[in-house]
Amino acid sequence: MENLYSQEKEVYGAELEGEICLFDSKSAKYFILNSTGSAIWGIINKPKSFQEIKKILLETYDMQNIECEKDIKTFLNE
Repeated sequence: MENLYSQEKEVYGAELEGEICLFDSKSAKYFILNSTGSAIWGIINKPKSFQEIKKILLETYDMQNIECEKDIKTFLNE
């Protein structure tokens, strides 16, 4: 069974001057997302598998498969 990824309840997101900013209430840290991170954040507003996230990104953005996988892994590990 594939893992499903979704927005954490303890992480709050808001758009600020055209960028998505996240606040993790557990760690009290702020994050500013790049365009790929912002897209992933929007995609995982409902649980999605890695493959579903990748499929949506590849259909939406002009990116290579390897680059897409790397960006998703980086986002999910942070």
